[in-house]
Amino acid sequence: MRAAPLLVLAAACGSGAPKPVTRTEYEIELAPAAAATGLDEAVRVVRARLHGVDGARVSTERGRVIVDLPAMQAAARYSLDATLPRRGQLVLAVVDRDDGPMTVIADHLTRDPDASALRIDAATEPRPIGASDGRHRYLVAPDREENLTTDDARARGCWRRDQMVHDGRVTCIVTGREVLSRYLRAVGEADASLRIPDDHEVGFGVIAEQGRRPLWRTYYLDRDDRLTSPAIARAAAGVDDGGHPQVRLALDERGTHELRALTTAAIGEQLAFVVDDQVLSAPTIAAPLTAGRLALSLGDDAGAFEARELAAILRSGPLPAPLREASVSELP
Repeated sequence: MRAAPLLVLAAACGSGAPKPVTRTEYEIELAPAAAATGLDEAVRVVRARLHGVDGARVSTERGRVIVDLPAMQAAARYSLDATLPRRGQLVLAVVDRDDGPMTVIADHLTRDPDASALRIDAATEPRPIGASDGRHRYLVAPDREENLTTDDARARGCWRRDQMVHDGRVTCIVTGREVLSRYLRAVGEADASLRIPDDHEVGFGVIAEQGRRPLWRTYYLDRDDRLTSPAIARAAAGVDDGGHPQVRLALDERGTHELRALTTAAIGEQLAFVVDDQVLSAPTIAAPLTAGRLALSLGDDAGAFEARELAAILRSGPLPAPLREASVSELP
């Protein structure tokens, strides 16, 4: 059975007359020593993600990844623009229950007017069963609008070809994730007692909608207790017992062994599913995961299409680095 196309929501233009072709050139930042092999791997991954899209061609030129696509419906093209450049890297990381530094920062921001101006707040949740302290502290912040130069907008990945430009600036939605990340970096640089230790990092995930804008939260992650880019043998979209979209994963033999070891040592802890540096889910580990099978639930706001996209992206494997759109042109 032929695999379904990754990104096409509706068929490309009907058969008959030749279809116009759109060429998109993507930049990719690779270390000089890995440039050749990295480009080859990027082409392999992009081709896998476009499997089933008739007429798609992927090549390289001047260190860029070149994607030629036939005309397709606007919704399909919009989806492609948003998802094809994603790195698609999966990390499984243990959430550290000993989150003393986050507690210190949470206490600090209640007295910090800068945090109030950015609408950053502190929240609590129950710790996993067995933890000595019953409270777990984390930070939350909603998305916000900011006026940025076009260069800054491109660098942040929020520039679109159809945006209105006023005095060289565009309005971008700056995610709550970026607001939290900038705040944590600023307070850590100003006060060493508010700095995240080198053996940990802060992860970010969306937990709710606030006034139709996503609300982001922090996760205190251990840099050592994790699996980075485990080899995925199978990935398929489905639904959980509550009818919510999910992605079911099966790891290869080595990944299964590593997952068993990781989860055996972390019973009662949360396991964060991190895709492209965003925590999508963080369920509690009730028992060792010995069969190499995982289910990533996407929550109430996700749809079946998002689950199919994510399954196909993870199935294709990660890009060596994210792609950044450099130019778009119509071929004669």
